[in-house]
Amino acid sequence: RLPLSPGAKLHATLGVTQILCLTSICSIADVWRTPLTGRQYYGHIGPSIFIAAIGVAALTTEWPWRRRCAFEGRLSATAAVVYVVGETLEATVSKGGRVASFYVKHGLHAWMALVIGLCGAMLLLIARLDAHVGLRLKAVPHLWYATAWTWFIYNHKQPNEYGVNMHWAATAWVLVGGFLRLRGSPAAPVAPSSSIDAPHPSPLAAAAADKHHGASALSRGDDLRGRAAASECVKESGCAYILAAYTFFGGQMGLTLWADHNKANVGSYVLAWHAIPIVAILAYVRIFCVPGASGTDPRHAPGSSTAAGASPGDLEGGTGFERSRLLGGGEKAG
Repeated sequence: RLPLSPGAKLHATLGVTQILCLTSICSIADVWRTPLTGRQYYGHIGPSIFIAAIGVAALTTEWPWRRRCAFEGRLSATAAVVYVVGETLEATVSKGGRVASFYVKHGLHAWMALVIGLCGAMLLLIARLDAHVGLRLKAVPHLWYATAWTWFIYNHKQPNEYGVNMHWAATAWVLVGGFLRLRGSPAAPVAPSSSIDAPHPSPLAAAAADKHHGASALSRGDDLRGRAAASECVKESGCAYILAAYTFFGGQMGLTLWADHNKANVGSYVLAWHAIPIVAILAYVRIFCVPGASGTDPRHAPGSSTAAGASPGDLEGGTGFERSRLLGGGEKAG
């Protein structure tokens, strides 16, 4: 049996805690009172875990772009296969084998899962491309997903205004996440793949190389700041996807019918389902992403008063985030 790292144990603990809390809320609302509302719990917890997993990985890791594409691709493809196979088996049993007819008339969820699977296949392909192409295409599957999700929600009927508001809140956050991934993709010519895939030099080393070759230190500083901004856009998208996961889960029929029965204020219900994931995000940031001195911050530029006293850990990486002291203190996340 492979031993789990401290970080993996914390991720597992946080994940299980969140699932138990959400299940407790559903128990209070008695979402299993009918077969339909009970089935909706499973139809929402699965996709929510999928969306949240992508968000948590984006927020808490410093993976190279190829590794992130590979992770998101495998996760998307696996989630799509599990959902489509499961719904096909259900259709075979409940519809007497008329699977084709079922998908034509009622297969909205399965077709959305198929799109997710195709986005995963694209991500897996992008992970193997040359950096000149891969860096520009890595945001495309997120845009496909966000657009398809919007049409999915637009055509998804809801029993009340609580469900409508919650599903559109989730859609808004999915769109924000896709936009942030696009914003983090390079728009200018990039260096050869060998230099992109290699670890980035620290600003001090980069400045020394600039002086040796007579290049402009200001130009290199702009490039490093651009790399840091791209990394931070990934983290910001992670927060958006976590919010999308929770608001989607809160839009299930059993919960919205319970809110309607208790005459809850619609706006309050929606905001409550924003407050819960923000607490989760605070926990992840506190544990995995304590603020660190960014090597791309102008205040830490070579020759400045702060750069002279900065530690190597402060100047390497250029992301502005380091692993929390709870995981060993100052160790690079990844």
